[in-house]
Amino acid sequence: MLLCTNHSAEAIGVCEELLRVEPGDSVGWSFLARARANTCQWDDALAAYETAQSLDQDPQVAADHAHVLIEMNRSKEAHTRL
Repeated sequence: MLLCTNHSAEAIGVCEELLRVEPGDSVGWSFLARARANTCQWDDALAAYETAQSLDQDPQVAADHAHVLIEMNRSKEAHTRL
């Protein structure tokens, strides 16, 4: 809900707490990645997307992951990711 209401900074802490309890939750990792991307924490978002993708090959997560790579001026990697 925090992500939907543009409270990404607050969502980061909630996601991190969830992941301390459930470190294998791919959805939690993708939400954390999105929250970090929304707050321009590109390197941290990238790391969270990589973890999410290692747990589940979700096409939407791959697209979001590619978006972060583009924001980081890594277009060739983004194309490969997609």
